[in-house]
Amino acid sequence: MVVLDNDKIKKFWNDRADLKEESTNLGLNGLDEKKQIIKKKIEIDKMFDYLDLNELNNFLEVGSGNGRWIFKLYDKVKSVTAVDYCESMVGVVKKKVRNLGIDNIHVFNEDAKKFLVDDIFDKILMSGLIMYLNDDSLDALFKNIDMMTRSGSEIIIRDTFGINGRYEINDKYSEALDTNYSAIYRSTNELVSMVKDYGFEFVRKENMFGDESGLNIFKETLSMMIKFRKE
Repeated sequence: MVVLDNDKIKKFWNDRADLKEESTNLGLNGLDEKKQIIKKKIEIDKMFDYLDLNELNNFLEVGSGNGRWIFKLYDKVKSVTAVDYCESMVGVVKKKVRNLGIDNIHVFNEDAKKFLVDDIFDKILMSGLIMYLNDDSLDALFKNIDMMTRSGSEIIIRDTFGINGRYEINDKYSEALDTNYSAIYRSTNELVSMVKDYGFEFVRKENMFGDESGLNIFKETLSMMIKFRKE
């Protein structure tokens, strides 16, 4: 079983912090420009369908990166809490919050597995996060989320999953990224079982792009949306 090197992953993302906020998935997908545009539209439409936000929601994104999602939704909810452990990413978000004069976004530079506050959140988003967490870190994250949620709170996960079970990459060179890359692509069943231990029931899931879109370019993995609700 692969054990991810947290320092290497953190460096990987810190090095990518200067990419534009609008970059789809921070350029990790290897798609041409036309497909990037199509992909972005599908992602936005599907994300907001799954989030189902309202102005009373306290919203948390764990692994907020350079703010791609929070700057699209902050004006649709009561408050936004953004958490990321990469100093450079947090710096990008804080600068944009100041420049735009936004007063309902609160940014934390914290490791996902250690983040715990007294607030209660209605919606929690993790987009492209869990593939970079070891099992013990993911378990610690869900344990803390359990303490920051109530009945009816929802977790929305957009991530890449193994098609035929768990699929792992350990420090493998990627020509597209011109660097080594590591990730754990869990099965959706593995995730459902883990989240259920903390009182969250599976609500729905779907292939992010559909089998005929041509946007799922890897034979081992699939981009998925999954929603859970606390009983």
